[in-house]
Amino acid sequence: MEANATVDHREPWNKGKIVGQKAPFKVKDILALRVRRERPAQPS
Repeated sequence: MEANATVDHREPWNKGKIVGQKAPFKVKDILALRVRRERPAQPS
């Protein structure tokens, strides 16, 4: 008694993507994030 003889071989969702750690933020990016965080919320 076999449960499911035909196994569906799907491609992994992350095939071909870069894996591992991301590069750290640059100083320019950190400053931009701080400015956006400190700015008051804009009405939609």
